[in-house]
Amino acid sequence: MNTLIAGRDYSAQGTSHLLLNIPLQEGTRMVVVVDCRRLELHGRSYRVDEDVKETVGSYRKCLEINDQHEDVTYLKCLQSYNPKTWRRLAASAKKRVLFYFPRYKSIEASQFNDFCRVKLMVVHLQRSPQELLVMDGQRLDSFAAAYKFCRQLHHTHADDHYGDPDAKGLRAEDDEIEPETHEELVIEEDWHELARAA
Repeated sequence: MNTLIAGRDYSAQGTSHLLLNIPLQEGTRMVVVVDCRRLELHGRSYRVDEDVKETVGSYRKCLEINDQHEDVTYLKCLQSYNPKTWRRLAASAKKRVLFYFPRYKSIEASQFNDFCRVKLMVVHLQRSPQELLVMDGQRLDSFAAAYKFCRQLHHTHADDHYGDPDAKGLRAEDDEIEPETHEELVIEEDWHELARAA
């Protein structure tokens, strides 16, 4: 345990929280990690004794939704449903906060196709990721082309908080408040005062 603590540079309070199994932070809203990688990369395996078991990710679970929840998009599933029971959260419950990982860049570069795949994945109903390539009966050759076609067709979707392809990156906002100028207050040491008095 000492090696773990020394290697990770935990504080005494952080160590106490780990030993007592207390979360290091607590909030009123539940945060859900959204795996944005391709579906083939979602599987995670773990070993219990001699057996190797594989977990099923939330995206795969959402793709396998039963008939009574066919109108649920991945975004709605993540924000408003319990994926273990497929029950909607209470009406008074706040929507879950989504933490997308990895975050692909929205500029037309090497990651743009993955960015478009994620944008389509969260707002469109589908049973497999390949269905996202079909828009209005047309099969398109890439997720970027499908996303551009979708934007021309639908114009807007629900806000998924993943980013906007039109944005050129995050820019700092101009300050609306004018900076105030203050004269520096010069505090003289006590011995300066004594030297002047003598």
